[in-house]
Amino acid sequence: MEWRFEETFRKAITIIRRFYPDYALIGRYARNFYAPPETTLDIDFLVNVDDIEILAELIDYVRSQGYEIHPDDIGPWQYKIVIKGIRVDLVKPKGIDIDNEMISKRRVVELVNFISFLRRIWLFFMSFPP
Repeated sequence: MEWRFEETFRKAITIIRRFYPDYALIGRYARNFYAPPETTLDIDFLVNVDDIEILAELIDYVRSQGYEIHPDDIGPWQYKIVIKGIRVDLVKPKGIDIDNEMISKRRVVELVNFISFLRRIWLFFMSFPP
């Protein structure tokens, strides 16, 4: 894990939990739980952007915190929030349902332990020569 991602990750989790308690961390950041860590350029979350009222509130809130969000209108399936220069993607591809079955299959991880865990793994694998 790159150290500069930690603060952005914490801020992103705070924002996402406020509007989308039923979310999932996806992409390479999530993959690092199950394989040797790799660098990534963004942090990806699966959230229900189909709920336009909550999405409108999220867009307003993100702007009020001084962060960029693209696009800044309702409708697309992917939104990019830029926090301290790092992109956080909120996605819900067509055909994906965030329902009780999906929620029940998530792996829930405590944030403090998550950061610690990723640091230890990153340090372990970085100790080997290329």
